[in-house]
Amino acid sequence: MAMFDRYRRALEQGDGATAVELISDETVDYYRTLAELGATAGPERLGELPALDRYNVAVFRTISTPAELKGMSGREAYVLGVEEGMVNSAAIARHDIGEVTVQGDEATATVLRDGEKGPFEYEFARSGGTWTINMMPMVGRARSAFAMMAEQQGMSEDELIFRSVETTTGTRPDESIFNRP
Repeated sequence: MAMFDRYRRALEQGDGATAVELISDETVDYYRTLAELGATAGPERLGELPALDRYNVAVFRTISTPAELKGMSGREAYVLGVEEGMVNSAAIARHDIGEVTVQGDEATATVLRDGEKGPFEYEFARSGGTWTINMMPMVGRARSAFAMMAEQQGMSEDELIFRSVETTTGTRPDESIFNRP
């Protein structure tokens, strides 16, 4: 699918305005929720979230302020995430699209990684005649991988979050990043 190549190029170039046009409404809603959590949530609510989502909120709070996040649309949050390196092409850089199966306004495509069939598929949705990529299945896989990474490295999820935020933003947060704004 040509739109997948456009999406990957947009991420490689940090072009949030183009990338956001190529993601599904479900993905946009996820980023709206992250911005809302970044603007309002305290440790009790954030503690209920998967580590990947806490990482995303911590990044948003590091690159923005709660006041800026308040009322931010999902599209605006996604663009900010791309432009600040939170959303990047690292996860999909070596992926290509294989066989595509279309069923009405939904499609799946085999993932090829370095030319070999991968263990999952990408999901696409057509909205208003335009195909978009649904990144939520990948978010689900990344949630599991993030938690496993902390365990494999022998550190708490929060420690991995702090290190990962520092890698993404250049600023290392501490526990106070999860305090209610």
